[in-house]
Amino acid sequence: MPQFGRVQSLLEELEQTLLEKSFLYELTILRIMSEVVFLVVNLEEAAGNDSQPRSADELLVGDVLAYLVAHCQEEIRIEDLLWRFPVSRSL
Repeated sequence: MPQFGRVQSLLEELEQTLLEKSFLYELTILRIMSEVVFLVVNLEEAAGNDSQPRSADELLVGDVLAYLVAHCQEEIRIEDLLWRFPVSRSL
């Protein structure tokens, strides 16, 4: 799914933004997080029926998003996410 590739690139952009902390980086973080939420909502709408169980990929994206929101004030690195969640860097 192309959405998962986009989520991966957004997470990489998030990591870079958190490392650089350039001018107004908080707004960049909010934009990235908004795009991730938008992608998740679109995936949910594309799935159609809400009574169907979520796929493993949907659950994973939701878990990662929840983690990012809960820890947005901390330094978050891709390596930390890879350790915490069962994915590979090349996913």
